[in-house]
Amino acid sequence: MLSNSVGKLSRAGERAAMSGYKGQYDEFARKVYDCILNQELVEIRVADTEENVGKLDDICYVTHNEVHAYQVKWTIAESTFGYSDFVELLPSIVDGWKKLCELYPDKIVVPHLLTNRKSATRGKYIQDNIGKKIGSFAVFRREVIDILHNGNVVDAKWENIVNDLKTRTNEIVSEEEFYSFWRAFDFVTDYVDATIKIADA
Repeated sequence: MLSNSVGKLSRAGERAAMSGYKGQYDEFARKVYDCILNQELVEIRVADTEENVGKLDDICYVTHNEVHAYQVKWTIAESTFGYSDFVELLPSIVDGWKKLCELYPDKIVVPHLLTNRKSATRGKYIQDNIGKKIGSFAVFRREVIDILHNGNVVDAKWENIVNDLKTRTNEIVSEEEFYSFWRAFDFVTDYVDATIKIADA
């Protein structure tokens, strides 16, 4: 017979697990509903295999011209999203993007990382190759991720960090593909659920 404390722990764990899925399910419903309204939806991929989408299987839907695939990180706890969190996920996101590019060579593949956690602005700062602090994760996002996404040259102080990103993904993509990934990549932090409004037919 389980004690009350074990039962409470089990229920707490289940609630935490389901709260993590709620954001994922709600966002999937919103994106698919919008595509249906706009007559853009071609297919959705649910519970797909890793050989097809890698870890970008939380949300995956296809329109006439694009494929949108998501890694979703949701929490009910007060926490931030930092560099170590990001680089841990990066190889699997790049891998999923490449697999989907091969699966849909005639479409634009947009890999998404979506979280309701805020970008870390303090705490463990990112360091360059001589140990000098060069910025928080929020600064890294603005000065590296956003710059790469726009196809521009990253400031030299981040050279070591960009090389680190390349090293983490060089067995998955070529250098040309590395930069193509960043131009396609969509990263959203501090996400707040939007309301689904059902229109009358």
